[in-house]
Amino acid sequence: MNHTKTMTLLAMIGLASSPLAFAQRGGPDWTTSAGDPQRTSWVRQDPFVNPEKMTKPGMFKELWKVKLDGIQGKPSEAVLISTYIGYRGFKALAIVTGGGHIAAVDYDLGVPFWNKQYDASAKPACAAWPSAVGKASSLTPIPPRAQRAMAPYRTETGKPHEGISLDLAMGGQLGPGATFRPPAPAQALPPGIRFSVPIFYITSDGIAHAITFDSGKEPFKPVQLLPAGSAPSDLIVTEDTLYAAAMPGCGGAANSLYALDVTTKDMVPAGVWKSTGGNILGAPAFNKEGTLFVSTDKGLYALKKKTLESTTVGEAALTSTPVVITGKSSEWVAVGTKDSILLFDGKGTAATPVKSAVSGFTPTALATYDDKSGAHWLLATDDMAAKGSVHAFKVSDDGSLTAAWSSSELAAPGRPMIVDGIVFTLSTGADRSGDHTKPPTKGTHATIYALDAATGKPVWDSGDSITSFVDTSQLSFNESQVFLSTADNVLYSFGHPEPHQ
Repeated sequence: MNHTKTMTLLAMIGLASSPLAFAQRGGPDWTTSAGDPQRTSWVRQDPFVNPEKMTKPGMFKELWKVKLDGIQGKPSEAVLISTYIGYRGFKALAIVTGGGHIAAVDYDLGVPFWNKQYDASAKPACAAWPSAVGKASSLTPIPPRAQRAMAPYRTETGKPHEGISLDLAMGGQLGPGATFRPPAPAQALPPGIRFSVPIFYITSDGIAHAITFDSGKEPFKPVQLLPAGSAPSDLIVTEDTLYAAAMPGCGGAANSLYALDVTTKDMVPAGVWKSTGGNILGAPAFNKEGTLFVSTDKGLYALKKKTLESTTVGEAALTSTPVVITGKSSEWVAVGTKDSILLFDGKGTAATPVKSAVSGFTPTALATYDDKSGAHWLLATDDMAAKGSVHAFKVSDDGSLTAAWSSSELAAPGRPMIVDGIVFTLSTGADRSGDHTKPPTKGTHATIYALDAATGKPVWDSGDSITSFVDTSQLSFNESQVFLSTADNVLYSFGHPEPHQ
């Protein structure tokens, strides 16, 4: 066997046997609802999604749709895991839950990968919204990969019987001065786990499960975290701790936030916080120090990581879960009220918010991003309304908002998402004339729209490609692809048609 083949074989063996045997291709995974611990719904960079390329014909279209076998209503927002290297090769997975079932789809190929059904004895005590899976998330946003520098190709011949030097084999063909994109930070694996960072899921009996995303197996011992019959919010794992909020109206311990230490295979409950100030509105958001912010319909609360000791940040009748805006020298927590958006200081202490009135809508769903100049933006819509628009605001240094643009009216709008200068917004098509505490049960069909983030001008839409409405899902994004689950349990992918592997 010659030197080149030997080097290649050793590299393959090293990748297959390494305890960190996976890598990310195009940047951070979509690990939780709204993408990151700050709940920004912001993807900083993508090679094929930007205002210049989205307007070109054929650059963005429906790639595939997959029926989610086993999912029985109320599909969740997809959690996305880019390439890992496992015994079944290079894979990129979209994972959706619903009705006590988990389905994993290979999103490069658009084919089912594995699925698993949990026959939990206890059922939610209400018409619960889905509890999505959660994967470990970095508190510090992972920077996007830069394009690899290119130079004229050249060849190199090694000395007889010595082969080509390693530096030339790894980069010499790109020419002098060429550089490679640095790899995204690898997620350290808990003790005893060799090939796959777990994803986490809570079944309707309140039991937390750690599941390897390559096979659906459980390397950890399941543990009781929530009371049976609870309806947990979207899960998130940061700094080796899983957090889940028990939503109002379900089970005997509603309006509580739970923490679970997942440092070892014997997962251990770490803390509980019971809201004494109203109903919890949804999942927490995190500042860069790891402080949790939780909205209720009576105020905003800051909780210490893991122990969940709380501080009242401010009292107000809130309508949205929090979004954290992180600047170079300041950090804000944005939340909605019936007719305004409040920005609190992001330190997690009691504070007087900057209040900015809004006109004609109630901000129940927020997202945030920075433009190329570094200016902060905040997007808001009412995802409880039968009709509504996406409204864009510029955020000043003092936390005040200036209205910039509003989209055209959407049928039952969903939460907006930002990708490298493009705002993806969703017309869910759901009939929202009923009880807002329950998922919609009827509607027309959903449509995804892409808008120029600077102006709100439409640049693309999905037309009539989606044949059902959206009841419980939101948009997620990775690898130049947008993902969406519909009420008839079909997962759609729209994106750039170039292969990603």
